[in-house]
Amino acid sequence: MPYYSLKFANKEVFLCNFLFLSGLIYERSFFVKKFFLGGYKKMIKKAFSIGICAAFMLTILPIGRQNFVAESASPTSSEIALTPNANTQTTIPIAMATDNNYTHVTLVSIASALENADTDTKLKFYIMVPGDFSEDNKRKIQKVNDSFKNGEIEIINMGDSFKEFYKGIWGATMYYRLKLPSILKNEAKCIYLDGDTLVLKDLNDMYNLDISEYYVAGTPDGFRNRKKYGKRIKIPDMNDYINSGVILLNLAKMREDNIENKFYKLLTSELKNTYSPIFAFPDQDTINVACHGKILDLPFKYGALSLCLSSYNENHFKGIISKEDWLIEKKDIAIIHFAGRYKPWNDSKSPFRNMWEKYEHDLTEILKSYEV
Repeated sequence: MPYYSLKFANKEVFLCNFLFLSGLIYERSFFVKKFFLGGYKKMIKKAFSIGICAAFMLTILPIGRQNFVAESASPTSSEIALTPNANTQTTIPIAMATDNNYTHVTLVSIASALENADTDTKLKFYIMVPGDFSEDNKRKIQKVNDSFKNGEIEIINMGDSFKEFYKGIWGATMYYRLKLPSILKNEAKCIYLDGDTLVLKDLNDMYNLDISEYYVAGTPDGFRNRKKYGKRIKIPDMNDYINSGVILLNLAKMREDNIENKFYKLLTSELKNTYSPIFAFPDQDTINVACHGKILDLPFKYGALSLCLSSYNENHFKGIISKEDWLIEKKDIAIIHFAGRYKPWNDSKSPFRNMWEKYEHDLTEILKSYEV
């Protein structure tokens, strides 16, 4: 029997006992009258019988309505804590995209996520790769997959997907995230991470954020303050414009409303074979335009841009995060995103170089037994 039903049942059983005892007390309080005045005898027996019947009915009642109570009631947090919880492992689906040039960097990000996951968290990675992805890189991924008990990596061959669209400096892999609703058809939601990230904390809290009424959640992007850019990409306002490098996707809702088709129409109209004079950030702008009005802000700590961690830039953060909140979240970063030209692996002056090299070293140790 569900805990919440038991809660109600216990109250009613207590009431049953109360009525039953009341009947007994009632009978004995009239003992003298009963002894001397026989006329009370029938009345007392009747009252006692009614008490027993009421007790019996109230004891049976919770069984008959057990299912209704379990479905309609919403237990409080304290009641949930009392519910028996088996040692189940939480599985978090994480999608990423890479090519032959970015595999090593992507694996560093994966290693950081697996190392910092809680013991009862399992991470299921879906790595989308182009059709020419090398066997050498596949074996590296397999080696990482075999080295962590709390993780699983599945390679998804994207073939020549998106080859007809403008690639810029990013390549076709930047578009792969746009097909996640159909690729991960058995997942209701997932996290997407760019390869140039480090995961420093367990991702359960992020994954379990309620996005049931939204298509996607992401951290606010600095372009949110560029209102003219909103007019350029035909967004009524930029108040929910997000960075697409770290996002939480409501795949079920996106499938339900066929958002993937909206993505494709935007790509076809704006990015067919050539540079778009409209979309400066092809995948990011496509997501923001198609999902506008159904985008939720993630806390800064779940997608902190590295270039925004050294100091508080008033112009960049205006209307996005206060300096007080920035100082608090800066101490509790879960994911760092190394967006921009300068990365910790190619910039010796990067304040995050030592941090990144720590996870890169861990990855190297894992791959040591593999001869390139």
